[in-house]
Amino acid sequence: MPELTGKTRVSFDANGRLKLPNKLIEAMPEQCSDKLVATRGIEHCISLYTLPDWDKYKQSINMIQGLSVVEKLNLQRKIIGISTELTMDKQGRITLPANLIEFGQLEGCNEVVVIGIEHVIEIWNPEVFRINDETNEPMALEALNRRPTI
Repeated sequence: MPELTGKTRVSFDANGRLKLPNKLIEAMPEQCSDKLVATRGIEHCISLYTLPDWDKYKQSINMIQGLSVVEKLNLQRKIIGISTELTMDKQGRITLPANLIEFGQLEGCNEVVVIGIEHVIEIWNPEVFRINDETNEPMALEALNRRPTI
């Protein structure tokens, strides 16, 4: 499967609807391109997964070692329990649920940032994304400097 890559701004309406960029839609496997799972992202964004990638992500959460039963259940509630299956229409539009709009701080936004990162699509409030990007840039550059030479 081609990786989901690219960053763009798209319109976001008061009903929580947005159109995913064609480049991201075309990178999804054809057999699962109309069904996505939306959940909380790590940094106040909304994460979208195709169904096969969502299954892999859930497995990775369930395989985390060193968590107590309560910690694991809490994590599962926050990521898996809040997730919602979405159906993308023929124009590539999805509608986000109110609980994720609130989590992603998207209320009142008329645009959102959509970014593809390998096997996940993130949806951000543009201002939250800008602040996060500026704050984390030194950390990202430091991590990039530690990459192995190929």
